[in-house]
Formats: sequence, structure tokens, C-alpha cells
Amino acid sequence: MVPSPQDGTRRLTVQLPIELVERVYDAAELSHRTVDQFVEAVLAREISRWDAELPPLPNPPPDFQSALDANPNAAQFYATVSRRNYHAFLYMIESAKRPDARARRIDKAIQMLGRGETPYRF
Repeated sequence: MVPSPQDGTRRLTVQLPIELVERVYDAAELSHRTVDQFVEAVLAREISRWDAELPPLPNPPPDFQSALDANPNAAQFYATVSRRNYHAFLYMIESAKRPDARARRIDKAIQMLGRGETPYRF
């Protein structure tokens, strides 16, 4: 996947066997849709099924949430990060043993989110 700089969406490119491609074209034709519409509908259905099976994300701790509220750009980006990165930010903050370390980690997380960075690539 390669991030698109214009709108933040990602484009997935895969190589499929020709037999599978022909089956997708046939299925799209039977559903009276273009291949793009058909694949988009199938992926949307599978993503919603996948999301329904996953447990909900935990709420950020109050001190981190107040820092997000103070920085709308960071909060907006945090709402779009993957589950893996969402939990990575929470772990980074929750694993601090001292209050001053926790505050530094919250500041670091807000700075990273403000720049559009995450601990993991995806």
C-alpha cells in the first residue's frame, strides 16, 4: 500500500492469477456493475464484517484526551490511525511509571500526531 498525499487514502495494488481476474469480471457483469464498483462493494462488506467482529477501541486516558482536545490536528489524525498504532500510543503513555515521564510521552505523542507520524508504518 502506498499512501496518497492528496487525500490521505491508500491504494492497494495486488497481482492476481488470470483465472481469478476472469471470475471477478464475470461476477461484476452478473451484478450489472463495473469491476471497480463490484470490488469496492465486496471489500466494503468484508471490512464492515471484520470491524463488527473486533472489540471496540478503548477510550484514551483523560490526560491524553485533554491534550488531543487542545490540538485538533493531532486529534483528527489520531481518529484515523490503525488499531495497531492506536494501541501503540496508548501503551506508550500508560507504560510510564512517573508522572513527569507520562507528561513527556503525551507531549511526544501529540507532536507525532500533529506531524502525521505513527510508531508503526501502518
